[in-house]
Amino acid sequence: MKSTLPVLTFALLLAACGGGSEAPEGAAIDPARLNACELFTVQDALQFNGGRSVAPRSSTFDDASRSGTSLTCSFNTAVSTPDQPQVLGLEIKPARSPEAAARNLESSRAMLKRLAGGEIQEVPNLGEKAMFAGGSLNQLHVLKGNLVLVVTAQTDNQPRSLYLAKLIAQRVLERLEGAPGAQGAPVGAQPPG
Repeated sequence: MKSTLPVLTFALLLAACGGGSEAPEGAAIDPARLNACELFTVQDALQFNGGRSVAPRSSTFDDASRSGTSLTCSFNTAVSTPDQPQVLGLEIKPARSPEAAARNLESSRAMLKRLAGGEIQEVPNLGEKAMFAGGSLNQLHVLKGNLVLVVTAQTDNQPRSLYLAKLIAQRVLERLEGAPGAQGAPVGAQPPG
């Protein structure tokens, strides 16, 4: 009995400290090595906008010129107007650990629901966890290690916004993984009507 007591005590302490299987599976990624405009390029924006022109938003280049790297990259689409912006973009939100990023994602749920004016939709099979805030936001929030990737795909059609946001997120995740051939890889299926 004495020899099993330390093992049992360790197992109980490990469980109490969160050492179980609930920890996110992703590894920490150094945000200083990231540039959102390398993960989501102008060529991507053109492709996901059906070949129609896009214009980088001024904040994209302002951030990059100040720091040499940018965690935000977004584009106005050709059909954008001041009262109806249509944007394709990526924002990278780093956290100090995968666990902190997972908490940040979950804690944003109520605010996103309020801002979007509707329900938050879980998106399976994307990153470690993903959720889409439609309504007026049209943002897909994807957990990847210690990062939350916020993909914006504002269009005049919410199913199309989700479709495009998922394609952009998949491309970004491939590039984060360093998948061969991910740069400029073709996009498959047609978007929903």
